[in-house]
Amino acid sequence: IISRGVLNRRIYYLNSKGKLLRGSFEEGLPFEGDVTGVRDNGLWGIIDTKGKWRVKPKYTALRNLGNGLFYVSEDAKTVRIINTKGELVNTSTYLWAGRLNSTLAITKDSNGFDLINQNGKSILPYKFDKITALGNGHGLM
Repeated sequence: IISRGVLNRRIYYLNSKGKLLRGSFEEGLPFEGDVTGVRDNGLWGIIDTKGKWRVKPKYTALRNLGNGLFYVSEDAKTVRIINTKGELVNTSTYLWAGRLNSTLAITKDSNGFDLINQNGKSILPYKFDKITALGNGHGLM
């Protein structure tokens, strides 16, 4: 069990025994599974439940898409999708990405919206003008 605490506008993570995982961070996401995204010195990376860097900070933006996927940006204009090892899950560059449910992410590129699975593969036969998350893991196209 990992707890997240805030002190003097810094984020701290503690294990179930109250031990700090490592130093503090400027910003941090909740743990999902054994990893979370944290921002340190203005850049985002990924740490595990032992406080070790899985992906060293190098991104201007990072958000958890679920199921071991994160969207990351190095230029604040486009995003890529990586796994918890920092490996790209596909070769696509997106304008936007967001979570639909625990197994699917919504992506948008210059051709429209799509859904990708945890392997970074599209599950739709074509792009849509819009996809909206409806809750309970359902989407409206």
